Amino acid sequence: MTTPHPTGSPPEVWKQRWFQLLLAALVALCVAWIVLPPIFGLIYMIRSVLLPVLIALGLAYICNPLVSLMQKKLRWPRVAGTLCVMGTAAFALLIVLLVAVPPLVSQTTDLVRKIKDVYPGRLLQHLNIEAERPPATAPSQDQPIAEAEPAPTGQPAATQPHRGEESLADRAAWWRHATNNERLRELLGHGGEGLKNLRWEQVRDFLLSSMDIGLGAAGAAIGFTAYLLFAAVVITFSFFFFSWRFDAISTWLGPYIPKRYREETVRVVHKMDVAVAASIRGRLIQAAVMCTVLTIGWWVCGVPAFLLLAIITGLLNVVPYTAWAGGLVAVLVSVADHAGGGGLTLGAALWPAAVYLAAQLFDGWVMEPLVQSKATDLNPLAILLAVMIGASLAGLLGMLLAIPTTACIKILLKDVVLPRLRAAAEG
Repeated sequence: MTTPHPTGSPPEVWKQRWFQLLLAALVALCVAWIVLPPIFGLIYMIRSVLLPVLIALGLAYICNPLVSLMQKKLRWPRVAGTLCVMGTAAFALLIVLLVAVPPLVSQTTDLVRKIKDVYPGRLLQHLNIEAERPPATAPSQDQPIAEAEPAPTGQPAATQPHRGEESLADRAAWWRHATNNERLRELLGHGGEGLKNLRWEQVRDFLLSSMDIGLGAAGAAIGFTAYLLFAAVVITFSFFFFSWRFDAISTWLGPYIPKRYREETVRVVHKMDVAVAASIRGRLIQAAVMCTVLTIGWWVCGVPAFLLLAIITGLLNVVPYTAWAGGLVAVLVSVADHAGGGGLTLGAALWPAAVYLAAQLFDGWVMEPLVQSKATDLNPLAILLAVMIGASLAGLLGMLLAIPTTACIKILLKDVVLPRLRAAAEG
């Protein structure tokens, strides 16, 4: 026996709430499927021009609290506050250029020379030395290492080899025998010859293609240096405009929001603002602190080109899970620099790695809770997937925007979409 509908006959299916929501979702997906690919394709095509504009917008967003503070406390107009910030930044940049650029250029030149001319020769020389060692000291691969016989009765105890020392010597002999493998020596030899004959124009092209900033045609037409000058001009003018009109831009959409949704929209946008500010400002502060710590630590450890490697590692720290590449390069350079003349020791790799691990622990356990305070509310797996998806979609630009975009999407789903879906399911 069926239960009669409270209002009599049940409404038609197209008048029911679940059907309307399902139909609206299908229409939205179809429109997004048609409209979004061309939009994203256009953005990807103009990414070389869009990247400086986005950098300027990010800098204006970062400096906005300082400009607003000068406007409220000092009664300065936003134009004066913006010009003051730009003048202070230009002065600080000039000091950095005068102090840091000469040693940075010197270290870069010296490191390039060593990678191209010195390190491959040391690698090949090391391989040749290993090949010339008599293989009689190494045990056969099919023959187990024989244990030492006990000393004769009349032999003094001091002349009998210690069991641990003999085992260590046998292991070292086995390792020398393993490194004398012809296939391994051939691969390492090809690597050394490749470094020795490396063309640095290919390295530049590889780095540009890895960053994926759209300099294929533009780079061939105007060159990378000219593009840097162009980007600097665009960033300067765009920053001035964004910083000067930041409040007007942020409040421009307010009157167009429906009144019944205005309060909720302002609340959600404020939460997004907190998350994005923590992500951008926090990562920049963490990168600066890591750069300082690594510069001091690697300078004490004697790592070649410590300033250059510390700056590169600090910049890589802006994107999560990428700074390890700079630490690995520092360890390899330190090992290669100490390999000449038999000076290679365990400390050549241990101390630079220890400095990097200490900097990472300080960044993760002290700086990140202090400057971000879990404002993005993203777990490590979500951050890793967001960075990988951003890199696959838009290269360097996608990696930089991955975490703020993911944090905003999570806030939108948590505060807007999911409550409405739960209400529709209960109704």
